[in-house]
Amino acid sequence: MNPAYSGIVEKLTERILKLIPSHPEILTLRSAWGLFEVPGFDCKDLDPSMAQAEFALTEAKRRRRLGAPGEFEMAPVPCETCGAPTLMDGTKRCDGCWEVERRLKAYLIRGGERAREFIGTCWTKVGSAKTKKART
Repeated sequence: MNPAYSGIVEKLTERILKLIPSHPEILTLRSAWGLFEVPGFDCKDLDPSMAQAEFALTEAKRRRRLGAPGEFEMAPVPCETCGAPTLMDGTKRCDGCWEVERRLKAYLIRGGERAREFIGTCWTKVGSAKTKKART
């Protein structure tokens, strides 16, 4: 591979790898076109061809799959609550849903009957709002 060509691929691969922790959906992309929808992705200064972008995406996925020393191989799974991609394949919850479920459970245990009444009131409001929205 031409050194200039491979240099662009390497730089692009590094940029993609840096974005993966905050945007794990990159690992599920089937085409480099999807990279342009990822917030924070910018390659204008490199001006890569689509072939270079595809190669860089494939290489970033490969390196991520192999992992750095001490990392486990992880593929994103959909959150069972909201459907967002998450690397938490044990709980199958994204960070937000896990936090809400964990904190809500602790709140209900510690708050007793008053907490359950409060949550019931909130849930009723949410449920009635969804029902009204569905009717319109």
